[in-house]
Amino acid sequence: MDAVTPLSPQTGEKGVNTDTPDDLSSNEGIDPAEGTDPDGTDDLATIPQERLAQMLRDKRKAEASVRQKLRDVEASHATLETAVTGFRARQVRAAAEKAGALDTALDDVVSAVPLEDLLAEDGTVDDEKLTTALTTLREQKPFYWPTQMLPRSSGGQNHTGPTYSGGASWGDVING
Repeated sequence: MDAVTPLSPQTGEKGVNTDTPDDLSSNEGIDPAEGTDPDGTDDLATIPQERLAQMLRDKRKAEASVRQKLRDVEASHATLETAVTGFRARQVRAAAEKAGALDTALDDVVSAVPLEDLLAEDGTVDDEKLTTALTTLREQKPFYWPTQMLPRSSGGQNHTGPTYSGGASWGDVING
């Protein structure tokens, strides 16, 4: 049985749909007198073309509205994600400052510590993971932290100037 299709979805032209649904038997037991659609649009072949065109316009308008809402939600999500990342970075920066990192190296410390590795299951920064990451970073890049200065030796050496212990060498600084 051929069903008349008022407008082809691909071309917008009138045509005949020769496809028959395989699941026609699934509609058995439904009383057409009861109807499933309150405005009586279950049988599309009996609806005037003008009404079908209006239904199509309404459907497309509703779809466009849903697409716009989706774009708005995605934009909002991106804004919130950026804000949360900023909050996490500030928390890492504050912890690095508290751990004694140089003020000039705080931004480098934040960029050197991968934020996604520091997160607890609820999405917040895990303090233990943060402490471990800062300790590891201090071992790998000691030039982010101040070096300790030893007092001048007073034992017969003619050395002038401060003596540094265990700090980073120029090779460490240059090679990163």
